[in-house]
Amino acid sequence: MQFSQRSLFGYVCGIALVGCSLFSFAVSKTASVKLASLHHRMVSEHGVKDENAIRGAFQTLDANGDGSLDSKEFASCASSLGSALSDDELAAIFELIDLNNSGKIDFEEFRLWWLGDKSVDFSYV
Repeated sequence: MQFSQRSLFGYVCGIALVGCSLFSFAVSKTASVKLASLHHRMVSEHGVKDENAIRGAFQTLDANGDGSLDSKEFASCASSLGSALSDDELAAIFELIDLNNSGKIDFEEFRLWWLGDKSVDFSYV
């Protein structure tokens, strides 16, 4: 299909694509603000950027004690801190923090997020 033709269908498709991209941008911006807020609340509640404080927070959130956070444990963390994140936002944030795409957040990934490492960029939600 060629969208460069000047037809009503082409214009409608172009407008729809622009609308989708604007909607996607708005959702991403909202989620990144919520993620930054969640991060701030978590760091404020559990202490400074000390390795022991980070490990203690991680172990508290790791409900089943397997050494990693699954999506349910992460969602529980967000909910306990009062974050109003949708399921889609939580999934996007989880994927952002899960740097190796293992389906779980290990301690090192959690620590990088906690410390605000640039490899976990909130603007990409």
